[in-house]
Amino acid sequence: MEWLDDCRKRVLFVGCVFALVLLGGTNANADFTFGEPVNLGPPINTEADEVLGCISPDGLEFYFMDAYALHSGGLGGKDIWVAGRPSVSEPWGESVNLGAPINTEHDDELPCLSADGLTLYFSSTRPGGHGESDLYMSTRITKDDPWQAPVNFGTPVNSPEKDDYPFVSTDGLTLYFTSQRAGGYGSGDTWVATRATTEDPWGDPVNPGPEINSPTYDSLPCSSLDGLTLFFQSMRSGGYGETDLWVATRPSSSEPWDAPVNLGPPINTRSADAVLRISEDGFMCYFSSSRPGGEGEFDVFQAPIVPIVDFDGDGYAGYSDLLILVECWGADEPMCDVGPTPLGDNMVDEADLKVLADNWGPADYPYNLWLARQPKPLNESISDVEKAVALGWVRGLNAAQHDVYVGMDPCEVKNADVSDTTGIYRGRQEDTQYTLPQELSPDQMLYWRIDEFNTNGTLTKGNLWSFFVADYLIVDDMESPEAIWYRWLDGWYDPNNGSVVWGDFSTFHSDGQAMSIYYDNSEVLTSQVERTWEPPQDWTRRSVERLILWLYGGPGNAAEPLYVVLQDSAGNEAVVKHPDPAALTVDSWQEWSMPLTDFTGVNPAAIAKMSIVIGDPAGSQAGGSGTVYIDDISLHRPPGQ
Repeated sequence: MEWLDDCRKRVLFVGCVFALVLLGGTNANADFTFGEPVNLGPPINTEADEVLGCISPDGLEFYFMDAYALHSGGLGGKDIWVAGRPSVSEPWGESVNLGAPINTEHDDELPCLSADGLTLYFSSTRPGGHGESDLYMSTRITKDDPWQAPVNFGTPVNSPEKDDYPFVSTDGLTLYFTSQRAGGYGSGDTWVATRATTEDPWGDPVNPGPEINSPTYDSLPCSSLDGLTLFFQSMRSGGYGETDLWVATRPSSSEPWDAPVNLGPPINTRSADAVLRISEDGFMCYFSSSRPGGEGEFDVFQAPIVPIVDFDGDGYAGYSDLLILVECWGADEPMCDVGPTPLGDNMVDEADLKVLADNWGPADYPYNLWLARQPKPLNESISDVEKAVALGWVRGLNAAQHDVYVGMDPCEVKNADVSDTTGIYRGRQEDTQYTLPQELSPDQMLYWRIDEFNTNGTLTKGNLWSFFVADYLIVDDMESPEAIWYRWLDGWYDPNNGSVVWGDFSTFHSDGQAMSIYYDNSEVLTSQVERTWEPPQDWTRRSVERLILWLYGGPGNAAEPLYVVLQDSAGNEAVVKHPDPAALTVDSWQEWSMPLTDFTGVNPAAIAKMSIVIGDPAGSQAGGSGTVYIDDISLHRPPGQ
């Protein structure tokens, strides 16, 4: 789908506290969290792939895109569909294809409605545009009337490149969209155009800069009703999965955006999460996700947005929180700015008092928001002796400093406090990273804990975390939240390479994810994926001498030859072939151990590229297809060392 194409330049488009202020943003509107996402289920979600477009302001129309053109009744390409309901308290009815003139045999994607519900904005690859994909708009006289013939936005909004995924602000004066035009920061950026009135033409699009846009792909923007909060999808570092949802805020519409913050779980997962939209009342968000358990590969989910009104963290929204709110009265204080919606309005006033009163009583949040969380290395994971020395975490809500505890005994680490003199207590610090002063011994468990010293002087005791220190060096354990296709280049854009890679969460050797390689040599000789390193890696560290990877095939796979190719910084290459010609047909995990000395002529102290090749590059005819899983690529010392 277009999404997929864009997020690799190919986007797949593309609980947990959100506490903007304390997670790194400044001048945020409010602190809030998300409830557990719920799959909308049939009839919205089907075994096809539904990608959210928008929900009408009155909540009675649900527009979405059929991402893979799998819905019966479509016009040939990706189409826009709509479902309706009589009232917001009733279920959605069956979806209907908008038909012509909105949909064509080409791709018509990701609609957005105006505030009055009478203008539909979308992108399309239909002929007659200015580039590969253009923005269009269609109007209707009333909500009961059909949509009129779409009109191209024209220049300067549309360019000779791809322009997609429009979102128009509530007042109709700001247009956000995704573009691959020149002047961006990545393979696709979020751009903004404005106009003085709804009768005026759109001005020249402006790139909001490196805070919103990254060297990857940043798209599918959506602003809050007041225009001070911007949600978008990104594949930038620091995420949880293939593509994540992020948010940025600003004090006013005339000021720049602050640094964006990842929405975190449960909104973001190790799958692809994208296209977030906020309900008119601000208390519900809708988004698309490829997380497991859906009706199809992509489904639409909803999750409540919950204001955090337990300002002092005592587990109860009561008189002490009321006193804090009164002290902030009339000020732009993010902690107490929880009304009229959870996103706030940059002012503590009667609206925030009403929200506190409506939530008076025990604070019921998905989990303890004041705890440190998201440990790195991951809890109960495997880390090698080099990576294990760097610990990191995300601060809890209202944390000012952090007490660090590290040791080898779980009970001692769990029970230690600041009076400890055995070395478990490592001190109090402001940074959310801690580097162990000494290298760890391999083949052991390390236990650690972070207690949060809060701004009000209280202490929140942290959970006990652990990880195993492996006696080998990790080349790639496939557990990075960064999309695998960003590390391993496949044949997506190469007609002579039949490979496509994904992260797979159901078939893995350890920890939870493997690299899935689909190979199709029916029209090419080989399918290959490759990873490069800059600077080159030293594969002689710690006296390692063997390269090991794990693979899992299947009986339905074509029995193609399997190779690993190493290249050093000087361009020297060496190839090792798997000894079993039927290795790709074995449906169990197999260890493939290769002595580094087998890669003759390559300098192991300067490895610049590793390739996994399926098929015979010297063959004279095409081969077959299949899927193989690769996991836990590592470097090992001789046994006994």
